[in-house]
Amino acid sequence: MHRFRATILAALGLSSALLASPMITIDTMEYNAGTIREGTKQELVHIFKVKNTGDSTLRITDARPG
Repeated sequence: MHRFRATILAALGLSSALLASPMITIDTMEYNAGTIREGTKQELVHIFKVKNTGDSTLRITDARPG
């Protein structure tokens, strides 16, 4: 009986570990910078808030515009 209970507990622990996954949440996916005249040396800055709402580690290994 103890062996069966240990097997069930181990299987439940393994299945919950397999179901754990990161989930990325970004507050807004787009940003409208308005109109910027060509040749203007204006710095444009915007911060996108990124959060891991999942239940395991989120690793961001690459990020590209567009």
